[in-house]
Amino acid sequence: MRSTTYGELLGVAIRHYRTGLRLNQGEAARRAELTQSTWSKLERGSVGVTVETLRNTLAPSLRVHPSDLLDLADRLEEAATARGMMVLEGPSPRPSERATMAELLELLEHVAGEARPTRFFVHELGRGLERVAAELVREESSLKALTPRKDPERALFAGCLRYVAGELRRWGGGDHG
Repeated sequence: MRSTTYGELLGVAIRHYRTGLRLNQGEAARRAELTQSTWSKLERGSVGVTVETLRNTLAPSLRVHPSDLLDLADRLEEAATARGMMVLEGPSPRPSERATMAELLELLEHVAGEARPTRFFVHELGRGLERVAAELVREESSLKALTPRKDPERALFAGCLRYVAGELRRWGGGDHG
């Protein structure tokens, strides 16, 4: 039976979000103020990740919420066990029993088909809508031509946008900076 570790699955999730941003390991490492060697070890799951590193370094450098990384790792774990792969909590399995990177990336392809928007993206969408709503009610706004003609209708429209923006930000997990 093939085996992997949760750390390796988290590493695959880190790789997924890095490549989604079209960054190489060196660029991602610079964003996180890490060495390329350390970043590589994180993606291979050969070093542990603390909550602080996940929250304060990795997630912001990948423009995701920490829960997005853990959610993808959890979904990878579910897919691995569904395929008969053992997911270990501790040290890496012996090389002869270890799942290959190709097998792990195949799991990612399967799971990535179920991709959901990241909480960070939803939060940022909410922030953008708030800016649009604020611009709509400005007297000199260039957006006025795109909205209802009467000021009360425009104000109602802006209010609706602010409400939707607030809900998106709340769902997106609060303030991300």
